[in-house]
Amino acid sequence: MSSKDYNPEDQVAFTNLKLTVHSLLRLFFRFLSFLQLVIQKGRLLMLGGLVLGGLLGASYYFQKTQYYEGSMLVHFNKLTKKAYADIVAQLNHLASSGAHEELAKELNVSPQVVAQLNYIDAVSLSDTPLSQDTSSKTNQQFKIVINLKTADSIGQLQNSLIDFLNNRPYLKLLREKEKKIFADKLASLQGDLAKMDSLKLEVNHFLATSKISANYYNNAINPADVYEQSIAMLKERESTERALNLEDHTVVLLDGFKVGIIPRSVSLMESMVFSAIIGIVVAFIITFLIQTRKKIMS
Repeated sequence: MSSKDYNPEDQVAFTNLKLTVHSLLRLFFRFLSFLQLVIQKGRLLMLGGLVLGGLLGASYYFQKTQYYEGSMLVHFNKLTKKAYADIVAQLNHLASSGAHEELAKELNVSPQVVAQLNYIDAVSLSDTPLSQDTSSKTNQQFKIVINLKTADSIGQLQNSLIDFLNNRPYLKLLREKEKKIFADKLASLQGDLAKMDSLKLEVNHFLATSKISANYYNNAINPADVYEQSIAMLKERESTERALNLEDHTVVLLDGFKVGIIPRSVSLMESMVFSAIIGIVVAFIITFLIQTRKKIMS
């Protein structure tokens, strides 16, 4: 190597780099040695943290409240889905805010029954929030979903919810008016059918005593027309009776609450392992701080 290629500053820089790397490695191995000391000194404490953490995890798992969830299917023939969503949302506000006395009064049940209710919601058949449905269609279905602490009073809640929805003041007034309309229409149809029965008797008597050929009818007496009109009126009476019966309830129960336990988010083993790891980490940190303090003080 020539004198031109040799640079004393490079040699100094290389020596300093070697010293720095050596110091870092020495510090690193000292730290590993210190961690080994911490683990050795704190093994009993960490074992205790492992056992205590596992026990606490198991205790948390078994003491965690189990909740129940269920839904019922209903059919409505008045208002809109969004309107029913708003009505149910008002009930949910009372349930979630702990206003048990007021909610019990609305549903006509005891406060002890509604105290088991965590929340209540209305959803579509595809489980989307009913409040998002802005259609004006009626005669459709939706689901009412509830979350409970216990399922002991599920039947009572189901009946009270249906009664509550059917007895809203506006719906009750509307139902009474429509029931009167359908009742009047049914009475009119009954009278018309009675007259039609009399007409059929007269037509049959005329055909039996008349010498007119069975293949000939004048415009005034056509049995086919009479019977067709009679059948049409019977169908109309049937639909009116069905409407009258349905209109007696604006919300009809199609399928009652099916309640099941909500699965826990973690298993017993997962809860114990997670808590045990936390116990070990806490014990290690405590031991680390104790040994660090000793090192500083020595």
